[in-house]
Amino acid sequence: MTLETKKQILRESKDLMGHYLYKRTVVLAAHDETGFIDHGTGMLLKLDEAAVVITAAHVIKGRDPSMIQLITTDKPSNIRFSPGKGDLFGGEVSEELDVGFLRIDDTSPLLDQNEFLSLDDFDFFPTGLSDDLAILFGMPAVEHKVEGGNVHSFSSFAYLNSYPDDFDWSTPGNRPVTLSVDYEEVVPDVFSGKEVSLPDPYGMSGGGLWRARFAGASVWTPERLRLVGILTELHENVREVRANRVENLYHLLSLHFDVPEIKQP
Repeated sequence: MTLETKKQILRESKDLMGHYLYKRTVVLAAHDETGFIDHGTGMLLKLDEAAVVITAAHVIKGRDPSMIQLITTDKPSNIRFSPGKGDLFGGEVSEELDVGFLRIDDTSPLLDQNEFLSLDDFDFFPTGLSDDLAILFGMPAVEHKVEGGNVHSFSSFAYLNSYPDDFDWSTPGNRPVTLSVDYEEVVPDVFSGKEVSLPDPYGMSGGGLWRARFAGASVWTPERLRLVGILTELHENVREVRANRVENLYHLLSLHFDVPEIKQP
């Protein structure tokens, strides 16, 4: 299957794929006494003993969890809610590492229309990436609209690109913390199939770097998607978006929760 054929398959599946990703993605909105001040992207994850939002650590680092709200609707609304179990959150920001989580109350009726990822949706030790497609998904600030001072809506932005050459997973010490994907000036938009100028990615931090996972598929569906990394930053000088691999998130979660052991194949 050629690269162009794979791109065409994703374009034909754009509505299903967009629905699948959006239902598992939320906006993390920071506010103070005056109202909305900033936002990032997060993804819903269900563990055996807790539900969490996973994101880039800098989105939540240094903020009072009670001042972080989740926005789950794509329609203009003033409905948002503070995570009822925001008593536990973690993550560190260093030169390379930037993953975090916030525990939430998954019984909120405002999450009834959402879906949660599981660890089975993660690709901890991806292989064959250079023959696959990368999909980046998040909620950039340019898609944030405000009406009447207190009614907010967010639209998602997704685009696809190729992965770089595969990594050498032969030894634990050789596994990189980050993955990089080119952030070109103009790319094919996943949903329209047209060439579009990329928006400022601000606000997409904490969103997902996914792989389409075509290998072995006779019919491609969005359920084949696997999360490879969490978006952290854009390096303007080299036009790359960087993401922390989900293995690093797993190690963070394992410090706070009883999670199943993962083994390198």
